[in-house]
Amino acid sequence: MSGIYDNARLKFATAALDWRSANYLLTAWKGTKDFVPADANISMITARGQAQQVGTSMPIVGKAVDTKGVMKTNAVVIQGIPAGNTVTFFVMALGTEPMLFVDDVLGLPYLSNGLDIVVQPDWALAQGWCRV
Repeated sequence: MSGIYDNARLKFATAALDWRSANYLLTAWKGTKDFVPADANISMITARGQAQQVGTSMPIVGKAVDTKGVMKTNAVVIQGIPAGNTVTFFVMALGTEPMLFVDDVLGLPYLSNGLDIVVQPDWALAQGWCRV
């Protein structure tokens, strides 16, 4: 994981959001990596024009937090990214609010062949996306 957006960090730190019960989606992006921690909405990323969304995941399941604060899930499936698009980063979001910016991923950039992409959380971090 490469970054936690400011609003997400505040919500996780103040227990205003429970990782285990929220409905997150992972979006795949092509173009220049674009992480601004202060972004409060996905449209802020799109408006800068450096990157474009090319796919959105199925619902993320198996959410858990271990005793060391690692936020975990099962693998995430993104269906139907058109062939020829090069995925350069991912954003995990709650509705339209970005939570996690993910670009430090084995296999990125990834040239899509039109098949599903399976994004596996970091096994070195016990299947985690980040640690709080």
